[in-house]
Amino acid sequence: MSELDINSILAGITFIAPLILLGIAYLFREKLINFMRRFDFQKIILTLVAAAFLFFALNNGLPYGYFTLTRFVVCAVTAYLAFLAYTKNKHSLWVWIFGFIATLFNPIILIELKRSQWTWIDLITGIFLILSLFLSRNRTRKE
Repeated sequence: MSELDINSILAGITFIAPLILLGIAYLFREKLINFMRRFDFQKIILTLVAAAFLFFALNNGLPYGYFTLTRFVVCAVTAYLAFLAYTKNKHSLWVWIFGFIATLFNPIILIELKRSQWTWIDLITGIFLILSLFLSRNRTRKE
């Protein structure tokens, strides 16, 4: 397979995957709504959006503007997650972790690293954001 074939396959997957997920969400909408009522839905969506930006940034050939947008999104989401962690427990380790990530992806005062270093940081941060949904245990309780 040539590089062009792999890139076209990845582009097709990137386009079709969200449509498939929307279809699955529509089919299981009642179960999904019940699931969302048990958890902090806004936090989950924002975290998944930031992780999606990070994973998409792993593709080669993206314009520099995409990386700037990724910095804004990840910085804003992790700053918000740090604020949520702070309001729940002022001495939580999550406040420091999310604050560090927000600082790292700060779009105003840039941290200059090589593209290969950012690739690893994007991958590790994206995986961490998804894992944080399971590790933080910020579930809302039904009263």
